[in-house]
Amino acid sequence: MSLYRGLAPVLQSISVSNFVYFYSFHTLRRFTPKGNSAIQDLMFGILAGSINVLMTSPLWVVNTRMKLEKNNYTSLVEGLGDVYKKEGVHGLWSGTVPSLLLVSNPAIQFMVYEALKRKLMSAGYFDNYAAFLVGAIAKAIATTLTYPLQLIQSRLRAGTNLKPLFRDMKSKPTTMFRGLEAKLLQTVMTAALMFVIYEKLVRLVLSIMRVKMS
Repeated sequence: MSLYRGLAPVLQSISVSNFVYFYSFHTLRRFTPKGNSAIQDLMFGILAGSINVLMTSPLWVVNTRMKLEKNNYTSLVEGLGDVYKKEGVHGLWSGTVPSLLLVSNPAIQFMVYEALKRKLMSAGYFDNYAAFLVGAIAKAIATTLTYPLQLIQSRLRAGTNLKPLFRDMKSKPTTMFRGLEAKLLQTVMTAALMFVIYEKLVRLVLSIMRVKMS
């Protein structure tokens, strides 16, 4: 069971985080003229990601610490209360600065996804399989480009000193990409499945609302 330590809080946090991100992203797109571009998608992704980080950072701080043996929180609420009691507001939002820098990850992911999606749709080739493949490609690119920031973010959320990491980086720069393979295996498949479900849900909601897809 140790392999699934903190699974329930992770699922709760992912649900909240994805809702905030997707809602913010599409709300921003609604207030712009028709004809979205890759640059617009990148900017909307950055803004939506910033909103998401500021609202959900405490959830991910607790999630990170729940995965450590020394923190045996039974729920997110208990973890939030304990971190606040011991470290205050600063503890709940620890790692927020690199997290804000990391909004580039979903922003790049969405920019690549939407750009490839538009090309495939114009050619008439976009379906569930294409959504899966494009989602995987977009996440792989975004994760590889931003992995060093993710590594720093994880260390800060866990309350770990960054000095050993920076010391190792000076002698061996590839240290900043340690564990990238495992991260890609974890995130690429998740993102690919997420985009397939996302496309299906969008079509379902629009069909219920009787809105014609462009």
